[in-house]
Amino acid sequence: MDTTMSRHLFLLELWLESLVFQTKKSKSPLNYPLCARVRFLECPEFSIEQGDPGTVITSGRIELKFAGGRSVLFAMDPVDLLGKMERQPLVVSFFSGKETDIRPNVVARSSVPLANDLWGTVVESLTCSTLPVSKTVSGSYPLVSARTEVKLGEMSLYARLVCFRESIVTEFDLNSGVQTYVAPKEQD
Repeated sequence: MDTTMSRHLFLLELWLESLVFQTKKSKSPLNYPLCARVRFLECPEFSIEQGDPGTVITSGRIELKFAGGRSVLFAMDPVDLLGKMERQPLVVSFFSGKETDIRPNVVARSSVPLANDLWGTVVESLTCSTLPVSKTVSGSYPLVSARTEVKLGEMSLYARLVCFRESIVTEFDLNSGVQTYVAPKEQD
């Protein structure tokens, strides 16, 4: 049996708004720029560079504006996706320095359980005749030290999961440079 027919195409979009650290210091202990590395299920680990950095320091609190995002497109069986999201949270690790640094300084990490908020979208993609369907999640999630597991603060994250059918086909006409998009035909 061909298992590729049961796989659906999904798009996960992430936006990291800000990081808030609880501290007694009066200035930021972090060096710019920050880089986030994201691990999600079986997708290759990907990086999100800090967008427009800014720091707001108030009594006992440092808020770092991250303002960066990324999207990942992947194919997976919807039933497998439900099980894997339940067992494996989205993991975001923050590094001080550039992504290309040999030994970037690990600042903090966060685990975001997406299963409870996004399972309805995956189930709807199995039964809904009008696609794509999507669901968004936003909120604050705890940041912990990568070494000691001590809570350092919070991360503000926005995530959207878009569910498509089995495929989206992209065709390119190499001679003219024109690209066209063809959606799979609906089954009657």
